[in-house]
Amino acid sequence: MVDHARSVIHQGLTRTYTECEDTLPSLRGRVLVGKEARRIVHDRIDCRYSELSVDTPENLLLKSSLHHLQNRHPREIPVLFARMREVTLTEVPRGPWPRIRCSQLNRHYKRSLDLGRLAIKGPPRYILLERKPR
Repeated sequence: MVDHARSVIHQGLTRTYTECEDTLPSLRGRVLVGKEARRIVHDRIDCRYSELSVDTPENLLLKSSLHHLQNRHPREIPVLFARMREVTLTEVPRGPWPRIRCSQLNRHYKRSLDLGRLAIKGPPRYILLERKPR
């Protein structure tokens, strides 16, 4: 798991744009006209903008999995945490493991996320064998 996580981090963490709303001292993105019209003092501007973030589902699950394994690998994991410092540490949901669609952009995460699931949730209760069509 640690080796695969190291490989993922070396290849680069995925990033995505997230929508944010905030009251800022200067314009960024689009003005929220409805909120601005109700405002009496216009010293700040209500804006909606997109921000590039590393808090993608893949990165959140990878960091949570590493956190779960931290006691087993006390030397390697803090180094990986330092390289993932921008990613928020969150708890893995108690229900089913979150589904992540694999694409060309995040294909290199698959093995480490599968191993992370195994480390956190344990082996599955049943194993579904699928045949790939030829």
